[in-house]
Amino acid sequence: MIPFICEVPRYPKAFCEPGWTLHMKSRSCLYLNNVTLNFPAAAMKCRELGSNVASINDETENELALNMIKKDTSMKQKIFLEKILMKLLYVFTF
Repeated sequence: MIPFICEVPRYPKAFCEPGWTLHMKSRSCLYLNNVTLNFPAAAMKCRELGSNVASINDETENELALNMIKKDTSMKQKIFLEKILMKLLYVFTF
């Protein structure tokens, strides 16, 4: 299990709520959850926030998601996550 990112439904956003990060290209807002949950629990947590588990659709979203995780996790997790997320986030969505 790894931290997960929620995304508001895709419709044009000019700004995001506090704590959320705007992805300019898709105009969607992303939110990093620092808890580690399995996918069904992560999906429920995102729904509680009025969002869904993020679907990474291009390289710019992948880069933003990785940067959000790197910024908010311990150094030990960063090294591990960078190795697996570069494969998982980008490969599974294309």
